Amino acid sequence: YFVCSNGGDAGRGQVFAYDPLAGTVTLFVESVASPSGMDTDNGGFLLAAPDNVTIGPDGRVYLCEDGSGVEKVVGVGLDGELFEVARNTLNDSEFAGACFSHDGRFMFVSAQSPGLTYVVRGPWRKGRAF
Repeated sequence: YFVCSNGGDAGRGQVFAYDPLAGTVTLFVESVASPSGMDTDNGGFLLAAPDNVTIGPDGRVYLCEDGSGVEKVVGVGLDGELFEVARNTLNDSEFAGACFSHDGRFMFVSAQSPGLTYVVRGPWRKGRAF
């Protein structure tokens, strides 16, 4: 997977999947305006300018934002639906470097300023619903 932070029709970000065996690149998910209209913290978009991507032990894609507004970690469900995992309520610094512990129990993600690393406990293991 790789991201284009300002790609897509809305210019708010896209995620692509590369299949080296087939030699193809496929659009996996694109940021679109929230159908509920509830995501007003980033101009009506749940996902705003993803620039870090990791795959969880549950097979889902997790994205760190570098947008303007509230910075979040956003997951992509197995059905392609976006969901919020974490948000920075300390300041407006972006999250970066998300990764998972070897046993799949914890997500580690850092806020660039003031340089904090957070540990997020969740049901990240394969076969567990979020």
